[in-house]
Amino acid sequence: MKREFWSISKSGMAVAASALALTIGCNPGPGNVHKNVITPFQKDVEDPKIHETAYIHPGAYVIGDCHIGELTMMSPTAVCRGDEGTPIKIGNQTNIQDGVILHALATEVDGERIEGRMFSADGERMAVDSPDWDKGYPIWVGERVSLAHDSMVHGPAWIGNDVFLGMDSIVFNAVVRDNVAIG
Repeated sequence: MKREFWSISKSGMAVAASALALTIGCNPGPGNVHKNVITPFQKDVEDPKIHETAYIHPGAYVIGDCHIGELTMMSPTAVCRGDEGTPIKIGNQTNIQDGVILHALATEVDGERIEGRMFSADGERMAVDSPDWDKGYPIWVGERVSLAHDSMVHGPAWIGNDVFLGMDSIVFNAVVRDNVAIG
């Protein structure tokens, strides 16, 4: 006797196909890469910007306005949450190990900028009246940076080039210049 382990009706297949199409339309790309949603502190919907040579493990998550550079690796359970303070910049050849979290406090609420929460590309805090505010980052991670297992970068934070952040380390509301090891 032949047993059917599962069966699905034509209407059930149509429902499943519709749900899949809606999911794909909402979050283009892999299931672990998502747009952000509109909130009082995030007025625009943004897709992550991931360089084609970057590797994002299927068990890692990239959400919203995250810019990930070339030859950068995100390991399982790493998370880049560009859905509150944005954009988050991760430089080239950066190693983001298991369990790392990158997340920033809001930089604006209802269109009002919040002082001290944005950095320029060279690591200077930006004033809310800066004409370059829209070019700033609440989190900047430079090139050739290694963020070890379970470390956290919580913006506002700026990390320069050639930095090692050790296991379980936290960088919050800080500037870490080039060639530094923490942890």
